[in-house]
Amino acid sequence: MAEQRSQNEWSRRRFVQRAAIGWASVHAVGLVPSARAQASEKPKLDFPLFDLHVHPSTRLSIARAGEIAKTRKMLFGMVEHVGPRYRIKTNEDLKQYIDAVRKAGMVVGLQPTFPNWRKRFDKDLLKQVDYILMDALEIPNPDGSRWLIWRSDTKVDDKEAFMGRYLDFYLQIIATEDIDVLAATAYLPPCLAKDYDQLWNEKRMRTLINAAVKNKVALEITQHFQRPTARFVRMAKAAGAKFTFGTNSRTEQGVGTIPYCLKLAHECGLTAKDIWLPKFRPPRIQPRNT
Repeated sequence: MAEQRSQNEWSRRRFVQRAAIGWASVHAVGLVPSARAQASEKPKLDFPLFDLHVHPSTRLSIARAGEIAKTRKMLFGMVEHVGPRYRIKTNEDLKQYIDAVRKAGMVVGLQPTFPNWRKRFDKDLLKQVDYILMDALEIPNPDGSRWLIWRSDTKVDDKEAFMGRYLDFYLQIIATEDIDVLAATAYLPPCLAKDYDQLWNEKRMRTLINAAVKNKVALEITQHFQRPTARFVRMAKAAGAKFTFGTNSRTEQGVGTIPYCLKLAHECGLTAKDIWLPKFRPPRIQPRNT
């Protein structure tokens, strides 16, 4: 089977900081337009422009992200990983994070990376979080470690066996983790990119989409990975799925820059009824009718 990776080899944070160049070379993705160029497109949307997958980092403080959101008149959702490897380890850590994100005028999200994570935190405190976003990029191994399929050097020996295991983990997360948003929807490691349409065939797409609709989980259109495809989004829209946009960015230049998300919104005819947003919304964020 595929090469197994322990959970401590690389951090997800380091990956996101370094992967952009490698990912672009594999997928021939062009440069992301500037915020000014993006704004000049003036898309005709009946929902606010938003980015619900913004991460704090050494290059982007929570306060600075809030300033950028205000300047661009966008809704930003801040998400942070939780658990022993990350900043939010305790209830006090979580409380400080919630207070800081609220003060910055953004909605509060969390991005857990392992099952049953809620047991670590107080239930009443978790109720103050606006949404939970989770992906399927760290597949549990029988020995308790995790296979980090987001790594650019991930290798897969048996493609069909991988897809079976991967889809099963998707379904487990959707059915058991009480999440609001499925991040990195329909991602595949770079080593499988050339077989994307074959591996994410109609049956697998429909299985994932139906599970999301049944459990009222929104599907993220991810700027960083430029996934899922228009084919997937059209099928999901027809099935009644809801969508969110996310950059998965940790830099001032990346947050809120969503040309791929807007491209799919136009191609697939997404409107406000197809979009999921957290219930809490800063009052300055209004729908765009331009």
